[in-house]
Amino acid sequence: MNTEYYIISEGERRGPYTAEAMRGIGLRPDTMVWRQGMADWAPASELAELADIFAAAKGAADNYSAAYYYAMSGSRRIGPLDARSLAAEGISADTPVWCQGMADWAPAHTRPDLMDAINARRASEPPEAPGYYNSNARYAAGGSYGVPPRHDINGYPMPHTNWLPWAVAGTVAAFLFSCIGVVFGIIGIVQANKANDAYAMGNDMMGDQANSTARTMTIISLVFAGVGLVGSVFAFIGGLFSGII
Repeated sequence: MNTEYYIISEGERRGPYTAEAMRGIGLRPDTMVWRQGMADWAPASELAELADIFAAAKGAADNYSAAYYYAMSGSRRIGPLDARSLAAEGISADTPVWCQGMADWAPAHTRPDLMDAINARRASEPPEAPGYYNSNARYAAGGSYGVPPRHDINGYPMPHTNWLPWAVAGTVAAFLFSCIGVVFGIIGIVQANKANDAYAMGNDMMGDQANSTARTMTIISLVFAGVGLVGSVFAFIGGLFSGII
């Protein structure tokens, strides 16, 4: 059985790769590597069986056979890798790929060996936990990558306090009784809208920050409105007594 390796790349675990595939993934001496039988991760340079990779000529990768693919993931080119190793990089059926013998780049679904590897990878992946969004979809929607939205014990999304109506009420009240409070009320409205938009996109972190500001500004505007109202009442009562006297 061929030895399979995992690596840490850009803060993420990738693999498994065969020893041959390790030649085409941009392996560096300080890349952290693990294989079965190792007690812990170690730099690639400490594994004797990988030493020849670093001694290979710089352009040796260009001599890979047609069974080794390149793929484009965003602006990053991956490869050359065999079908299984390329599938382990997380490519999809629509990822552009190329290998020797192909006239041009084409989607991965046009290569049967790649689709077999992609389907095998998907079959081996655990399902998403109930009540949680897929982290990649969440990231694309503007959410916090890897941070699932909050749910209650029954799996339902936890409601958030909507400070927008209170901010509007605080602004109106401040407009009637305290000009200074209007400024805080308007800020509360802006932040409440920002919080609601963030929650709608699934970005709880940004939503909580904006909601906290909206709450603070709204309370301040209501306090100013309350002080202005009390002042107006005392002024009215004072006016009545002055008229009587």
